[in-house]
Amino acid sequence: MQYRPYERRFTIGPLASVLVPADQQSNSTDRITNAVSLASSEALNYLTEASPGNLPVPDALLRLFLHETTHHATFANSVGHALAALALCASGQAIIPEPESKSLADLPLPARDSLVLSWMETLYEPLIEGAALFAEYDLLWGESEYLSHALLHAVPLYLMREANRHGAHAMQESLARGSSQKDALNASRVGWARHINERLRTARMSEEALAQKEFLLSQPLITDLGARPYLLGYLSAKRAYLALRRQYGALRDVDLFLIFLTHYWFSDDRLNEDILSLSDAHAILVQNTLSKITEHFQDRWQEFYKQTAAHAVAMVGKLRKSGEEDKDRTFSYTDALYGLRITAHSFNVSSPQFMRHRLVLRYAMSPVDIETNSGVAEVRDAKTGKLIGQFPTVPLADDGEYAGTVELIRSYHGDQHAVVILGHTGLVAARNLKNGEWNEEGLVTAFDDLPSLDHVKAMAKAISMGSWAETWNEGWKAEMKVQIFSQAKALRDLVYLQVAFPGAREERRNRIIEAMGRDGFKAIFGSGFELRQLARYSVAFGGPGAAIESVAASEGSSVQSVMDDLISINEKALRTLNVDLFEIEDGVATSAI
Repeated sequence: MQYRPYERRFTIGPLASVLVPADQQSNSTDRITNAVSLASSEALNYLTEASPGNLPVPDALLRLFLHETTHHATFANSVGHALAALALCASGQAIIPEPESKSLADLPLPARDSLVLSWMETLYEPLIEGAALFAEYDLLWGESEYLSHALLHAVPLYLMREANRHGAHAMQESLARGSSQKDALNASRVGWARHINERLRTARMSEEALAQKEFLLSQPLITDLGARPYLLGYLSAKRAYLALRRQYGALRDVDLFLIFLTHYWFSDDRLNEDILSLSDAHAILVQNTLSKITEHFQDRWQEFYKQTAAHAVAMVGKLRKSGEEDKDRTFSYTDALYGLRITAHSFNVSSPQFMRHRLVLRYAMSPVDIETNSGVAEVRDAKTGKLIGQFPTVPLADDGEYAGTVELIRSYHGDQHAVVILGHTGLVAARNLKNGEWNEEGLVTAFDDLPSLDHVKAMAKAISMGSWAETWNEGWKAEMKVQIFSQAKALRDLVYLQVAFPGAREERRNRIIEAMGRDGFKAIFGSGFELRQLARYSVAFGGPGAAIESVAASEGSSVQSVMDDLISINEKALRTLNVDLFEIEDGVATSAI
C-alpha cells in the first residue's frame, strides 16, 4: 500500500458527513461515547513486543490518567448513561421526525431532551470536574478493600512491578528480623502501598505539576456558561472530603471517599426517572421537571452531609453484592425510557455502535492506515507511513484499504486487556496482553463491533452539531432558554459556593466572588512567591494530609518555619474568605485547596 496521508471522513447517518484530522489527539473523555483519549503513541509498541505491568509513564501522563479514568467512571454510572441517551436524542441522530404541534408550547422530544441535558450539565459540572481533579491531585492507595476506578487501572498498568519489588523487599527485611510470616506479609503490603503512594506524590511534586496546580488555583472561581468551573468544583470536592471524614471515619481514606462521591451523585436511579421522562415535552411541563430535578439536587446535598454514614454503608453493601445484582437484575421502567432514545441510533448502520461499549476503557491510541488481504493486516503509522507490521485478522475483518486506530483497551473491571486494531466497521485484530495470543474467541466476542476512536470522535462531533439546537435560537424559545440557563447558573454558583466556603452568608459570599471571581487565589496571594508556595503546600498536604515534620524535612525547612507559613496563609485567607485553607491538628496539616 503506497502511503498517502489524508484526513478521515466518516458518514454518520444518511445526511451527516464528518471530517476528523488524522493526527488529532487530545487529553479528554467524551461524555456521550465515554471514550478516553490520551495523547500517547505507546499503543503501537504493543502490537509486537511490550507487555503490561510497569509501562513507562511520565508524571504528567500519570496524573492525566487518574483524571480521565475518573471521568470514565463518572460517565459509566447510571446518570452518565441517561445523559448520553438524552444527547443522542437531542442530536437528531435518531432520525425522529418533528411531530405536528397541538399547541405553540409543545416541544419535540429532542428539543425537550436538549433542555434537560443542558440543565443537568450546568448543575453537575462542578462535581464532574471536582472529582477528576481530586483524583489527579489527592488520590492515594488506602486501607479499604475497594478500589476506585482510577487506581484499579493505574496500578496494574503503571505501578505494579515496582510495587511488587518493594513489597518483596519489605517482606525479606521483616523475616530477617525474625518476624512471623503474618507480620512479614503485613510488612509486604505496607511496603507495596508505600511505594505506590510515593510514586503518586512524586508525580504531583514535579515542577511541571506544581505549575499546573498554580494555574488551577488561579482560575476564575465563577465562570461564564460554557466555561468549565474547575476551581469551584475542586474546592467543593476538597471541602466535602474534610467534612465527610469527620462525619464517617472510614472516609478519611481518600480512595474510598472518591468511590463514595462518584457513586452517590452518579448512581441515582430516582433522578434518572425525571431526566428521561416522556410526559413533559411541553414548554411549561418541562420547567416543572427542571424544578423537580433542582429540588432533588438540593435534597441530595443535605443528605450528603446529614446521612453520610447511612449512605456510605449502603454503598459498601451494593459493592459487595454487585455481581449478584447484575445477575438477578430485571428490566426496569428507566431501562425502557433509555432504550426508546437509543434504539433508532442502534439501527443506524452508518453509526458506530458505541453505546454498548461505554464501559470499555481506551487509554492509549494511535491513528494508522490498514490494508487487509487473505487474513493478514498490514498496518502503517498514519503520521509517518512507517510499516508497523503484519498481523493475523479476525475472521470477519473487511478486506481492503482504510483508516483505523491501534488502541490499548481494558474492560471496565480490568479482567480483559488487549491491544486492538480497529477499522471503520469494527475489530480487525486483537492481541491479549496477558498471554500475547492473537484473536482469542473471548476477545473477538467482546469487542467485535468496537468502533475505532476516530469514528467515535466523528460521531461525537456530529452529535454536538445536532439540528435540534437551532430550534432554541429564535423567538420565545430563545428567551426562555436564556432565562432558564441564567437560573441554572445562579443556582449552581450558590450551591457550590456554600460547599466550598461553608458557613458563608450572602454578604461574605459576595466578598468571596469579588475577591476570587476572575483570578482565583491569585487575587489574594499575588502571582509570585506566595502563590507558588500556596500551590506547593496544597500538594504536599493534599489527600488525607501529612505530618508537618515530614514535609519540613522534605523541604529542607524547620517544623516551626513550615508551621509559621501555614498559619500566615490561614490568617490571610481568614481576612478575605473567612475560612482556613489548611486544617492543622496534632502535628498534621490537611489542605482544603
